[in-house]
Amino acid sequence: MGDQESIEAVRDALKRVVTGGLVPFNVGEEGGCLLELEVVRVRLEQLDGKADEAERYEADLKALRSVLEDAVEHKDIGGKSRRVLRAVLPLNPKYVGKPIKERRTLAGKEIRPDKKPISAGAIRNDHEPKALKKLAGVLWLMELEFRANATSSNGPAESDGSAS
Repeated sequence: MGDQESIEAVRDALKRVVTGGLVPFNVGEEGGCLLELEVVRVRLEQLDGKADEAERYEADLKALRSVLEDAVEHKDIGGKSRRVLRAVLPLNPKYVGKPIKERRTLAGKEIRPDKKPISAGAIRNDHEPKALKKLAGVLWLMELEFRANATSSNGPAESDGSAS
């Protein structure tokens, strides 16, 4: 899979996660390729073989949230997109558990706090897709950088030559 296809797959997974929000079950069920990113997997807490589904999903959530928190602060994510992402994912703890429509409404208020809010529909149709596209690109960049650093740390003798 090429970079463009990988970015699109990451964006599609982000869209699915946004719908239900950053809660354990949703991330565990809808995280897909996001949870397969090495930059996420390295942050997974080690669980014993007795961990149940709820514990595994909670570990997935913590690892993914940690990566997303870093990603939204990347210089390629502008202020408006950052505010949209913090509300719709949600990374802002006060929005966790709220339905997506309400999170989009709140995002519309956060983009322009001193002006008339942007409608939830405009967030869904315009701002959110742009922000998710940027976020997907940043996540893929983080993944490529992580892989490059892991390869250079291990050196060529330690590499098994398989493509990730």
